[in-house]
Amino acid sequence: ANVIDYSLPTVAFADLAANSGEPAHELLHHMTTFGAVALEGVPGFAMSRKESLERVPQECMQSDDSSAYIEATMADGTLRRTVGTRTQQGLPQPLPGTNGCNAGAAGLRAVVEMAAKYFLNALDIAAAGAEGGDEVLMRRSGRSEAAEVTGAAAGARQRK
Repeated sequence: ANVIDYSLPTVAFADLAANSGEPAHELLHHMTTFGAVALEGVPGFAMSRKESLERVPQECMQSDDSSAYIEATMADGTLRRTVGTRTQQGLPQPLPGTNGCNAGAAGLRAVVEMAAKYFLNALDIAAAGAEGGDEVLMRRSGRSEAAEVTGAAAGARQRK
């Protein structure tokens, strides 16, 4: 069997936060070439991820409120519980069940939202500086939400 070893290109979060053009253009290149990029060094991510991975199962899946999770018994008899939420119009919805579920995920959600804002801002900077940048992102992504937000931000900037 052929095994392909592949890792995503990376961009340092600190470079995106600096709001300079070079990391933004690197990000645009990675997104239009590979369709994905890994952000490294997002402040608070490791800690909030660890906390969420500890708290959400404790507060959502060990409760008597079965609306907080989906439960399935696997073929080997193992009980599996899954918790999740959906996104509507680009906004994450609360986790089902108790407020404890949402409190357990709040830190991670805040860090991810902060990083997404810097990520989209950098794409906006790069797309504005690249001829047809918005169209390239939308065409490459099949009009993903990120591309739509980037295109909308660029459009809003042009209307000013």
